[in-house]
Amino acid sequence: MLSGAVILAAKPACANDLWRSALVMGTGRPGGYFALYGPEWGQLASRAAGVQIAYRASGGAAADILLIEQNTTQLGMTTVTVAEEALNGHGNWTAGVKFRAFRALFPMFPAALQIVSPHMTGIATLAGLADQVVGIGPDGGSGAASLPGILASVGVLPKRVETGDFDVQMRDMQAGKLAACAFIGAPPLPAIAQVALHNKLSLIGFSEAEAAQVARAVPGMSRMILKPGA
Repeated sequence: MLSGAVILAAKPACANDLWRSALVMGTGRPGGYFALYGPEWGQLASRAAGVQIAYRASGGAAADILLIEQNTTQLGMTTVTVAEEALNGHGNWTAGVKFRAFRALFPMFPAALQIVSPHMTGIATLAGLADQVVGIGPDGGSGAASLPGILASVGVLPKRVETGDFDVQMRDMQAGKLAACAFIGAPPLPAIAQVALHNKLSLIGFSEAEAAQVARAVPGMSRMILKPGA
């Protein structure tokens, strides 16, 4: 399943004198692409615009919107799915509040839902996640915001979902504390790729019917095929 990642900025009405001299950008947690992409893009933008950009590590997509809403940061990154939830007050993380202090500047890259499990667990389908403990990435990230709703839309109810840094949750999965990890980001997510170098993982996908159901139920999500070797 695919969403899209975008760069965010505070709307002009929320800006202040910092816009003329320095900006703060919310990024993401280690092991994810936001933590890499944000500073790299920021260096290019800083040189082109002559504006200093500082970086604040955040939980990710939802956290970056909240930081802009609070005017703690002026730039951030999110996914289309999380942005839609923010604008309309959907998703448990919004508590029904509609966030309107941000705007999208441009798309960055496709953000795919990547669900992996150690091969030895035998979990190979979404149904296998039922009654299991699943890691969904950092609190404030795309996974934490959207995955419970995505799984519920196809009738999959884990025993429990846990949040945490990507690298930490991949280690916990290898230690048997988590049955699977489900992260949203550019494929392959760095934390997943690192573990896959030395361990056999099962990549859990969606059937055509499941993908169609998620696309209907979760705005911003669409079908994506990850080719072998991706």
